[in-house]
Amino acid sequence: MSAQISSLQKNLIFRAPLSEWNPTRDEVSGTLGTATATYNVLDRQGSGRRELTYNGSTSYTTLPTIPAFRTGDFTVVMKFKPSTLTGDGFLLGGASGSLSFRLTNANVIPYKVGAGDRHSSSTQIGLSENTISWKRTGSSNVLTINGISESFTDNSDYTGITNVLGYYGFVGIVYFSGSIFLCRIFNYALTPTQIANYSKPEYPIEWVDRGATGANLVTNGDFAVSTGWNFRTGFAYNGATFKADGTAATGDFYRGISLVAGRNYLCKSTLSNYTGGSYRINIGGSSVTGALTTSYFNVINCVSTNGNYYIEAMSAFTGSLDDLSVVQLGCVLDLNASGLSASTSGYWYDRTNSTAASSYTSVAATNTNCSVVVPPASNLSATAFNGSTSNIAFTGMNGLTGDITFSAIIRLNSFGEENAGRIFHTTKFQVFPYVTYLAFRRSGSTIAGSSASSIIINTDYHIIITSTAAGVTNIYINGVLNGTANQSAGTPESDTTWHIGDIGDGSRVSDGRFSNINIWSRILSQDEITLVKDTNF
Repeated sequence: MSAQISSLQKNLIFRAPLSEWNPTRDEVSGTLGTATATYNVLDRQGSGRRELTYNGSTSYTTLPTIPAFRTGDFTVVMKFKPSTLTGDGFLLGGASGSLSFRLTNANVIPYKVGAGDRHSSSTQIGLSENTISWKRTGSSNVLTINGISESFTDNSDYTGITNVLGYYGFVGIVYFSGSIFLCRIFNYALTPTQIANYSKPEYPIEWVDRGATGANLVTNGDFAVSTGWNFRTGFAYNGATFKADGTAATGDFYRGISLVAGRNYLCKSTLSNYTGGSYRINIGGSSVTGALTTSYFNVINCVSTNGNYYIEAMSAFTGSLDDLSVVQLGCVLDLNASGLSASTSGYWYDRTNSTAASSYTSVAATNTNCSVVVPPASNLSATAFNGSTSNIAFTGMNGLTGDITFSAIIRLNSFGEENAGRIFHTTKFQVFPYVTYLAFRRSGSTIAGSSASSIIINTDYHIIITSTAAGVTNIYINGVLNGTANQSAGTPESDTTWHIGDIGDGSRVSDGRFSNINIWSRILSQDEITLVKDTNF
C-alpha cells in the first residue's frame, strides 16, 4: 500500500467516528472530533473491531524503537482478546530490563523482562475483549483490568527497550495466543479519564495539546533580526551563513524553552536558500542532525531539563532557517488495529506522529505470522438516526469553502424524509441520498450526483466526495469513482453551522446509521481514497 494511515491525518479538520457517545446514559451534548455538539440520536448500533491475531507459537510483532523508561512515569494501555486462559503468554516484551505484560492463566502480571513479576493481579481477565492499563507515578503503580484498579509499589529502573508484541522478547519464547486491538504507551501518567478515552481505538492520540513549547521561533531567514535568540561568543554569521564555534555540543545560537526530562519533542524548521554546510538541533542535551529538506521533522528524547533549544552549526552552513518550533509529545507508541486493512497483514502503523505535520512519516511495526481480522462495515459501531427526530448540530465550524474531501460509512433503512434525508448539511454544503443516487451541493443549488441506482437501502457504503475550491467534484462509492468525473457542485459558499441527520429545523431527517465521518481541507489522492475504504478510516 503506497499510502499510510499517517497521511490521512494531514489537513484532517473534522473526524467523527459517531461511536463515542452513548445516549442511553442520557447524554445530550458532547464532543465529536474537536467540536462541541448537541444531539438527539438513537443508541449506538453494531459492534466488532478490527484485530490482529497471534497463533501462540510463531506470531509476534517487532516494534519501532521507543525510549527506555528508567525511573520515569509512564502509562501503558492495551486492548486484547485471548483465545485461551490456560498457560503463559506475553502481550508485551522486549530486551532485558524492559517493562512488559505477562499473562498466566487468567491473571495479568506487570513484568520486568529478565527480573520477574512486579505484581500479580487479583482481578482476572476473560475470553472476551479485555482492556488493561499500567500507570506509574514515582513508585506508585496502578494496574487496571476492565475498569477494576489495583495498587502496588514498584520503582524499578526499566532500562531495556520494549520492542515486541506477542512474546517474551528477551529470548523469544512464551508466545501469546489471541487477538490484540490496541497498544498505546505514554511517557507520563495519564489521568483516569485519559486512560478511559485512550482505551478506545476510535479515540485519536491528541499529542499536540501536551503543551507546545517554543512555537514559532522565527529566525527571520538571514538572522539579521533574531529577537529572543541568544548567540554564543564564537557565533558568526554573514548574510544567511553561520559557522561552528568549535563547541557545537553547547550550541551556536539558542533560545530558552520549557522542557521536561524524559519526554519526547517534535522539532520542526523550514529551510530555504540552502547552498552548503550542515547543522543539528539540540534539545536539553539530546541532538540530531538537521535534514537538508524544505520542511524537517524529528523526534528527540530529552535527557535533561537545561531548558535550551540549540541550533548548532556543524560546519560553515549557508541557508535560511525559519519557523522553528518544538512540541512536547505525550504518546511514544500508538499501535492501533483499526488502521490495518485486510491486505496489509504485515504491518501495524505507529500513528504516534500522525498530525498535520505531513512530512513526518510514521514507522511501520513488522508482524511475523500474524493476520488481520476485519469486521464488515455493518458490524462497525455507528450512530442510528430514526427518520423523524434524530439530529446532531454544530456551531462555529469551518466554512468549507476551499478544497474539501468528505467521507462517511452509511447504511440507510430508507431514503429518509422526502426521500432526501440529510447525511451532512449546511445551507451550502450538503450530502444526501436522492431516491437512488448520492447527491452533493456546494452552493445550496447546483447538484453533483452519483449514478442512478448506486445507493440502495439496507446496504453498507463507503462514500467519499472530493470537491475543489472551484466546485469541481468527484464522487466515490466503495473506493471507486461513481458518476461523471469532474462534475460541478456549484461555487462554494460559506456556512459555519453544521448538521448531521437533518437540515437543522427537524425536517429531512435521515433514517439509517452513519459512522466515520471525516472532512479534510484538501483533495485526497486515489491511494488515500482506497486506504480510507480499506481501513474503515
